[in-house]
Amino acid sequence: MNHQLEAICFDLFGTLVYISKPTNPYLKMSQDIGLSDIENDNLKHQALTQNFSSLQELIKTINPNLRVDLSPYESMVKDEVDSIVCFPQTRQILQTIKDKNLKIGLISNLATPYKKAVDNLQLNNFFDTITFSCDCGLRKPNPKIFEQTAQKLNISPNKIIMVGDKLKNDVQGAKNANFSDGLLIDKFNFSSQ
Repeated sequence: MNHQLEAICFDLFGTLVYISKPTNPYLKMSQDIGLSDIENDNLKHQALTQNFSSLQELIKTINPNLRVDLSPYESMVKDEVDSIVCFPQTRQILQTIKDKNLKIGLISNLATPYKKAVDNLQLNNFFDTITFSCDCGLRKPNPKIFEQTAQKLNISPNKIIMVGDKLKNDVQGAKNANFSDGLLIDKFNFSSQ
């Protein structure tokens, strides 16, 4: 790194937290109601780039004529969100970075209900800025989501590194936005610990 580091940005899922009891509600809903491949791709895009108050509201953006009871899937989403936990080292790592007076950002591709995990786990106080794809309408690896975060931190991108678990979304996306570096974390399964 040629530039003095001033901030570290993190991905959320698979990097700082994980779903201990995955139910895959969006995939199951899509399969059960028989969405086409194009509709399924659109569903994923809309879920990750738009805020919505319910799955019914989300489905209306895909197929306004679809009438189906989505309450079982809403329940699955709630159960999945309630099962989100931090990796064992998460808080210690974030606190160590904060103690070194570096700014901390969060950049995450996620659907609206999953934002609740940051509050539930009391992680929001660690971050100087949080950028969720569903709030800004952009998904990683689009460089603009990284650029927006750098602007919110008021730090030049070349003084920020990105840490995540996806090579394309986190590492390459950050490099394309001129971040100092993108670091790929090793994948561990802590769910049994």
